[in-house]
Amino acid sequence: MGLWKHVSEKIALNIGLQIYTPEEIFLGWKAAPYNMPSFDPRALDSKALLYDPPDASLTSTSQEVIVAVGFPGDELYVDVSRKAGVPCRCFNFTTSLEQSKHNNRFCEMVPSATKQAPVNDMVFHCYK
Repeated sequence: MGLWKHVSEKIALNIGLQIYTPEEIFLGWKAAPYNMPSFDPRALDSKALLYDPPDASLTSTSQEVIVAVGFPGDELYVDVSRKAGVPCRCFNFTTSLEQSKHNNRFCEMVPSATKQAPVNDMVFHCYK
């Protein structure tokens, strides 16, 4: 089944259906081993804090440099912002590699005015 097998498994998982292979149904084979993905979006805590401290603001009214630390990015722009006289904030992403890949794939799939550029595994593994 290749790639489509994984797509079918994820669709079945998301809508709560049991999935069977043709061999299981027609030949009576035992269920094939299946490992659940290490990241399950259904397990996320919808009440978890998004900011630390909780009263922090995501947006700013003035120009600033945002440094992304953790997946999917980790760049050192602090010196550049200092030289330019622009304030700098650090956003520490605490997502796992698996969740970051999931988020990236979701962004690629969701229709938007601008197309999300795909991020390949090499890029993700550079930031371990």
